[in-house]
Amino acid sequence: TNAEGNLSFTRKIVYTDGVCNKSTYFIREKVAPAGYVLDTKEYPVSCTENNQVISVTMENTPIVGKLELRKQSSMGKPMQGVEFLLEYSVDGGKTWSHVTKRADDTVIVPGSCTNANLAEDGTILTDENGIAVFDGLRVYTNAGELIQYRVTETKTLNGSSLMPGRIW
Repeated sequence: TNAEGNLSFTRKIVYTDGVCNKSTYFIREKVAPAGYVLDTKEYPVSCTENNQVISVTMENTPIVGKLELRKQSSMGKPMQGVEFLLEYSVDGGKTWSHVTKRADDTVIVPGSCTNANLAEDGTILTDENGIAVFDGLRVYTNAGELIQYRVTETKTLNGSSLMPGRIW
């Protein structure tokens, strides 16, 4: 494909005994753009006339990941209600923003998450098993650059200490 993602090729239609040789080709993506899932579907394309323009649209899906945190006491017991903040950076760690909630995977914006329990400020609480999950996280920007994420424990249970520093 070219820089705009367009592919073009030319084929002459061959006539045998006055009959048009109408050929069908299959287009398949061999290498996905950086940060996107490879589309393995084959798209049939039929060439039926001279100077014919055929349009095939292939939508690539961004690669997404999940971050699962487990919080336990020093005795190994799950800690429910511990708050974690997840932030992301698309500029190599120069600036950070908290993740936001999105309803589904229709449009996957960098720094967005599909967990319904995510608060407006990018925080989430651990459940009864001491687990907090940030899912549907985009791994790369549209340009194929890695998105950085960092986690900060912001609130813990009485009698416990906050985790020092951040997890990168």
